[in-house]
Amino acid sequence: MTEIAAIEINAFLTTSIAFLVFLIGAELTRKSAVLRDFNIPEPVSGGLVTALMTMVIYVLWGRAVEFDLTARDYFLVMFFTGIGLNAQLSDLARGGKPLVILLLLTVLIILAQNGIGLVIAQFFDLPSEFSVILGSGALIGGHGTVIAWGPRVGEATGLAGVEELGIAVATLGLVAAALIGGPVAKFLINRHDLTPRQPEAELAVGVPYEDQASETITHISLMRTILWMHVAMVLGVSALEGFQAIGLDLPVFVPCLL
Repeated sequence: MTEIAAIEINAFLTTSIAFLVFLIGAELTRKSAVLRDFNIPEPVSGGLVTALMTMVIYVLWGRAVEFDLTARDYFLVMFFTGIGLNAQLSDLARGGKPLVILLLLTVLIILAQNGIGLVIAQFFDLPSEFSVILGSGALIGGHGTVIAWGPRVGEATGLAGVEELGIAVATLGLVAAALIGGPVAKFLINRHDLTPRQPEAELAVGVPYEDQASETITHISLMRTILWMHVAMVLGVSALEGFQAIGLDLPVFVPCLL
């Protein structure tokens, strides 16, 4: 039986589709009270639609859809660089006791995830190095950490498909966190009648759904922001070379974020 060729999407079209997927997710979340109230991220909303469409193509016509992810790493570094530019030490200072508690809980979760990852690796007769890919590397570190470390774990173990496995775990963790974390957070907020301590403060991440006045974005401000992001990325890549020279190996997005 002749194998049906996959539908290959080139890098330019993949990037264009990615923008479209995000905008579809933003529109769905904006119009759906359920998605909005449960804090489902726009990429998850649009990504689920895309996943369903590719599944339908595979089921009905038996053809997989393969996206060229050449531009992915660039946008990944840009994303984390943007997070770094938006971070402020004053926010950490205001965190106080809740921030310390959250940090301790995060460390415990990392240890638990790696422990469970080690058990899963042994259950499927995989090398112990897979425990990080199945644990905190994918679930706490996310796609960026998996993309950075997956190939190296593959080299150390001599096994193929490590990066793909890690991306699948990271995607599953992201979707599960969005679909479970949002409803749980909403339940706790309503149950304990929680309100923000600084309701007048601007959002640190994202934008409000309500039609509120915000700073106008112009072509000059956009280009200036992109320029500073690239300056930070250049400095981050240069710093990475310095870290590697002293034996400290980090994913490229980490020094760019810092």
